[in-house]
Amino acid sequence: MKDQPITGADVVAAVKAATITRTKEWAAQTHCACDRLFASNGPMTGDVARRLGVGMAKAKTLLDKAENANLLAKNSRGGQCRWWPIGYLAELKQAAQGAVQGAA
Repeated sequence: MKDQPITGADVVAAVKAATITRTKEWAAQTHCACDRLFASNGPMTGDVARRLGVGMAKAKTLLDKAENANLLAKNSRGGQCRWWPIGYLAELKQAAQGAVQGAA
């Protein structure tokens, strides 16, 4: 990834990959339908930086650009930022619903 520019899609993929499985399972079952409200459950900047293979400063720049492009929602509390892809709740719920229907 370091030889090619990191795109917004790369950043979103890194946020999804850094989201822990239990959070994904909970997101698929929650009644919450707002990605911006659910952002407080997403991975922190450092987790995404490690997935992208970049330093914190570069990760912050990339994440802010993705947020400005309306690809990510950001939750900032206590000096920590958490990130959540816009549309990811619906994606997880749809995948869970498909799995239930496929099992029936």
